[in-house]
Amino acid sequence: MVIEILRAISYIFGWFYVALWGFSCYPQAILNYQLKSVAGFSIDFGIMHMTGFLLYSIYCFGGFTYAYMGTGDIQLVDLFFPTHCFLISSVNLSQIWIYKRGSQTSFDKRMVILVTIIWIMTALWFILEAVVGVRFPNIINTFLLVGYFKTIITFAKYLPQVSLNYRRKSTKGLSITYICLDLSGCIFAMLQQFIDLFVDKYTNPTHSHNFNYIKLLISLVSASFDILQIIQKYILYPEIKGRLIDDTKDTYRVQMSNMKPLLD
Repeated sequence: MVIEILRAISYIFGWFYVALWGFSCYPQAILNYQLKSVAGFSIDFGIMHMTGFLLYSIYCFGGFTYAYMGTGDIQLVDLFFPTHCFLISSVNLSQIWIYKRGSQTSFDKRMVILVTIIWIMTALWFILEAVVGVRFPNIINTFLLVGYFKTIITFAKYLPQVSLNYRRKSTKGLSITYICLDLSGCIFAMLQQFIDLFVDKYTNPTHSHNFNYIKLLISLVSASFDILQIIQKYILYPEIKGRLIDDTKDTYRVQMSNMKPLLD
């Protein structure tokens, strides 16, 4: 009875995290549109955000289709989130070429090199495994490699945004709604993981447990940076009406107008 209840809770938490992470993709796009500016939104974060969701889509579809590949438990609900967020993050990225960037004139070369290396290695691994017929151990097969790359991208993508907040001494233009939804999604994703692990150990004590370490790592990294950005917004760089923010090419006041955004 208890196990069935836990399985039901896990299922509900699974949809909670998917909904929260899914909705978290919208506030930043809406805020960029309202401000007609991406000065407070790191363009490097934007391209790595989209790249990360594409990598995670490959990882989830691979693990769902080939359960023996070592990705851990990939459920149908896990497939919806990355593909949906990849589309929305593509919209975010397109806004970089539409709206004012402020002091952000070009992509960071280090970010471009990192993303390029990741895609070259992914393509090489896929060719070796799918075309040449090389059989890698599960720990380094193509889908697990993509999962590792997604984790690296998740860590790396937050650095430009945190750095941008620090340089501007402001989080104006960064959606706090996005951060809070993302953090909430991380919490539910981690809770689901631990519930599934407990149920698996209880029902199959001698079985090799099918734990999705990549999802757990992504959740931990994202939650850590979400908390850091919340600290930046409310403690380190709280908004003061009338204070000028120097974005070089896009200097503006914190209190830009009487506009009341739908989502901030």
